[in-house]
Amino acid sequence: MRTLAAWLQAERESGRGPLRLLLSLGAGVPPLAGRGLPVGARTVVLLSGPEGGLTEAEEALAIAAGHAPVSLGARTLRADTAPLAALAWMAVQLAAA
Repeated sequence: MRTLAAWLQAERESGRGPLRLLLSLGAGVPPLAGRGLPVGARTVVLLSGPEGGLTEAEEALAIAAGHAPVSLGARTLRADTAPLAALAWMAVQLAAA
């Protein structure tokens, strides 16, 4: 098992994904629904944390590695539900493009 820092470094070096997103519970984080996806996007890297979200230090590492923080709204979803909600929204957006 790799640490989050090691995974983030490897992901950044891979050059995959024109778009890297971080599901965040932070105050003032822009909503995912307000963010457009690149036309023709084939790869989106989505980082979602455990129950209760990532720590501030973990979020800072992800942001430094190029992940843009986004929110799913005022309600906090469970760790197993949040990524599914984000992926469903992205699928709808990409299908409409």
